[in-house]
Amino acid sequence: MTSQPSFDRVITAPSPGPAAAAPSRDRAFPVYLHAFTRALIQTLGVAALGLAVFLLLIPVSTAFIPGKSIFDENYTHNQMQYRFYYESLTGVIHAAVIVFGAALAIVLFRFMLVKRSSDAYFAQGITRGKQLGLRFIIGIIMLAVVIFIPFMISLLMNISAFSSLGYAGLAINGGVYLYAGYLILGIVSFCVTALVCCMVGTMTEAVFFSLMTIGAPSILLYGANALMKHLLFGNSFGFSASTGTVEVGASLVDKLASYNPILFFYQAAKDYCAQYTRFDGFVQPPVRALPLLGWVIAALVIAALGAAALSRRKAEIAGVSGTSRILGVASTFLLPLLGFAIVLEYGADMGTGYSILAASLTFIVVFLIVELVQKNGSRGLSRGILKLPFGLGAVLVAVVILVTGGFGYSSRIPQVDRIASVQMSYAGSPNYLDGQVGGVSTGGSYYVMSNYTFTSKSDLEIITGLHKQIIDGGKGKLARDAENFSSTTVPYDIIVNYTLDNGSHLTRYYDRTKLSVLADFLSLDKTEAVRKQTRRTITGTTESRYWAAGAFRNGLVYLASSFYTNPRQVILSDSQRKELLGHIADDVEAQSLEDRYFPKDQALGTIMFTQDGGQESLKFGYRLENSIIYVTPSFTNTIQYLKETGLYSYLENTEEIESITLQSYDPYVGMNKSKDPKSAYFLGYIADNDREFIQTKDFGANPVVSDPVKMDELAPLLKNDYYMSGGGYLACVKLKNKNLYVYKFLPAKDAPGYLADAGEHQH
Repeated sequence: MTSQPSFDRVITAPSPGPAAAAPSRDRAFPVYLHAFTRALIQTLGVAALGLAVFLLLIPVSTAFIPGKSIFDENYTHNQMQYRFYYESLTGVIHAAVIVFGAALAIVLFRFMLVKRSSDAYFAQGITRGKQLGLRFIIGIIMLAVVIFIPFMISLLMNISAFSSLGYAGLAINGGVYLYAGYLILGIVSFCVTALVCCMVGTMTEAVFFSLMTIGAPSILLYGANALMKHLLFGNSFGFSASTGTVEVGASLVDKLASYNPILFFYQAAKDYCAQYTRFDGFVQPPVRALPLLGWVIAALVIAALGAAALSRRKAEIAGVSGTSRILGVASTFLLPLLGFAIVLEYGADMGTGYSILAASLTFIVVFLIVELVQKNGSRGLSRGILKLPFGLGAVLVAVVILVTGGFGYSSRIPQVDRIASVQMSYAGSPNYLDGQVGGVSTGGSYYVMSNYTFTSKSDLEIITGLHKQIIDGGKGKLARDAENFSSTTVPYDIIVNYTLDNGSHLTRYYDRTKLSVLADFLSLDKTEAVRKQTRRTITGTTESRYWAAGAFRNGLVYLASSFYTNPRQVILSDSQRKELLGHIADDVEAQSLEDRYFPKDQALGTIMFTQDGGQESLKFGYRLENSIIYVTPSFTNTIQYLKETGLYSYLENTEEIESITLQSYDPYVGMNKSKDPKSAYFLGYIADNDREFIQTKDFGANPVVSDPVKMDELAPLLKNDYYMSGGGYLACVKLKNKNLYVYKFLPAKDAPGYLADAGEHQH
């Protein structure tokens, strides 16, 4: 029997079709859900803390503080239209959003920074990209929810408080804008921190480098601005005038805030956190959606960089420090630069050379500290030190460039035919100023600043000439020039702001100049712009009701002798005031600069216009609310009018002098030298003691003249008003039989020889 071969049955499985993939997806979903849920739970603690902070800063601060609640009508006075939080809390809330976004990222991505958790998470069966995506989604959700809740509560309270006044729409618009801006700010902070987490190996590095990275633009701009502010002659970035009332130019940090991951929404948040019915002309700026959109795109780019960094990340670097060379190198230069800038900023009093030396030493110290920390000690430090000359060298090259004029920045003056207009600081008499005036006045010592706008070609030629003199004078040392007093450099605010015919601006700021240059600035009085404005100020044809214009228009009128004794208030009708002011305007316009600022003749008397009541007649000192006319023989029209109206007798002096105390005029006479500017234009005043000189002399006796012959010689030489650029003497005149002291000025060129013999004469 022949046997038959046996065959095993082979069952061939059918080829998988589309439906076969479903079980695989079904098995993956629980893994994703588990990973999502677990990561979400990890964020609950920091989310709860963040929510508590935001509730306290936003709805609680605006509605639950007794006496300052939006529901307190006595507090709002129907002027408030909405308020989400106090403007003063903007910086705190801003920082809280940034910290919250960074904290969420640290919590969500810390698994990569710990060895055990890193191995476990990467072994879950979820790709790195999906791990990253899940955590980005969770972070954005938590940011959106936590920031939304306090703003929604505050919005509902604002609608309840102000809807009856018709402000609900404003509150909704403001709330939506604030929420969107802060959410994007939080997302940017989250994305930056997530990127850093993908690049480093330890938790400490993640926190440190995240703060450094998000703050890097601010550090760089602050450093550049500090160098320009103290080394570049004429720089205007980051300066405010000494009075504090005028911002010369925004700092580089503020100017480029739109490109800064920390500050791009800061100003908008200040503008929109609250709104009031305004009486100062302020208009809330429009909503700026484009910068927010730009930062959404930037966040996406940062997230993409994070994904790329994660894809190349080696799992074994978890828990290992110093794995990111890019961030390590950046920190070894950014932090020393910050130290250099801070020392330069606050050590300017030491002088330029010493401050640069101190800043350089600080750079070296900070560099070594950062290198030691990154190398976990001195091991490997020798190799890191090789980077020091390159970093410090780059900073010192920048120093040299700035000190030598910044490639022509310091010496640039536009051509006259390219200038549309110029705003320039005024250094002359404050008695005819109009418009916005800033400064301080104490009766004796005073300082005011005001800018005039010039447009005519002849005026522009004068301005550019004066600007060239400032540049040629350079940044002198704040000290008296013993060889030539008029070359003494003094603190003074000088702003030159050109508007060019193409619409661009060129602004320069100088915080000091020579007394001789200030004297040359008096030529502005003869420009077309100042002459017209002076006449309008005196005759009351300006819109201003403040400062000198207000004093001339409706101030009390007092006449007194050149010793300010027996002041008489004069009541004038509207027509009489108009006639008197017309004569004064004619005489002022006809005055030469020599007569106005360097008069040869003593004042015959004074006319004071004051908005500060009768108190000013007790001192006759200059204040912002006053305007004082020193009637010299050049005031021919005014003198004729006073004689015709019988008022001239009020100017006559009948006082006798008991003694004259003299003090040399020296801006740097005191041991504690003031850096605050003071006017070089002396305006007389009276006091009840002999210690009211405009400058305090720390030591040494002042010469006292009591000899009748010498007093008769000195008295006619004393001036009530005089520009002190040539030096001279502050004179305290004691009146006989009166507890009254009159302060005047004795020009150096008129000083008798015996003062020189006493060692008091100035050259």
